[in-house]
Amino acid sequence: MFIQLIGVGKLKEKYLVMGIQEYAKRLSPYIKFQMIEVADEKAPDTLSEAEVRQVKEREGERILAHVKSEAHVIVLAIDGNSGARKSLLRNWTSSAPTAQAMSSSSSAVATDYLTRSSAAPSRS
Repeated sequence: MFIQLIGVGKLKEKYLVMGIQEYAKRLSPYIKFQMIEVADEKAPDTLSEAEVRQVKEREGERILAHVKSEAHVIVLAIDGNSGARKSLLRNWTSSAPTAQAMSSSSSAVATDYLTRSSAAPSRS
């Protein structure tokens, strides 16, 4: 199994970086793990809805550049809801969608999710 964790922005907190490295080391006998940090879109703190949508679309395109069409995609967000996690766990083994099944265009999966979020992108 190959797990790729793709995030927007550089992880600056040393304790988190060290924790991820330790976790990846412990997982290495069982799976291949890769963490990718894509650049966040530079933007001012105050943005209109259209500007937020554009920023999220660009970041989504950067994320999807690393997602293979046959990959199982799970999108996580700070403002996500816990009900979705329970549903995900129930359906994980039987019907996890592929990136190809979720989207016919290269950025629709991430853009669809990202544009539903009303929060401005985090600055890292």
